[in-house]
Amino acid sequence: MATVTKTWTFASTAENFTLYSETGGGVGTVSYDAGYTALKFDYSNAATAEDFNIVSRLSATQTWETWGVPAGATVTSVELTNVSIATANNADRDLDTANFGVRIINSAGTVIVANVLASYILPVIDGTTYQYDSFYSTAGDGQQLINATYQASNTNLLVELDMNYITLGNNNSILTNLFIDLTLNINYDVVSSTKYYLIT
Repeated sequence: MATVTKTWTFASTAENFTLYSETGGGVGTVSYDAGYTALKFDYSNAATAEDFNIVSRLSATQTWETWGVPAGATVTSVELTNVSIATANNADRDLDTANFGVRIINSAGTVIVANVLASYILPVIDGTTYQYDSFYSTAGDGQQLINATYQASNTNLLVELDMNYITLGNNNSILTNLFIDLTLNINYDVVSSTKYYLIT
């Protein structure tokens, strides 16, 4: 078995992550923040209790090979070793909970790995006040096996980031979260090219 590491650092661009969907009351956006060098999720609403989701996906289909796996190899498992996220510019923080998840899907939307990171809850102080202007870093949910259907090195892939906010409805909410980096270890097997000859 061999391992390759794929890291999204957002050092100068959003690295093809764009807004895929937003559900619930309020307004959600995904953009690149050059000041923080990060992928930025913004959410705002007007003093209503909401369960709001912002989903960002890679805008172009990639493959295990795009992420560094040799052509012809068989991918056996993946593990999110680190994701770093910061909170910033969070005015009127009328928030009950905020959490995010990371998944790997294919171009049809079929989930390949659901629990790269199922859910990471950002801290809330005193049950009502959002911890803002802070930095968090966490690993994912451990090594995740890849179904045989998706093990080929040329399997089409997308990463999906899901941010969820639940607001209390007492005040306006203006919330910003910044993805600083994501690091994924990909384990694979290489088919041996050794040839054996029978000499008679």
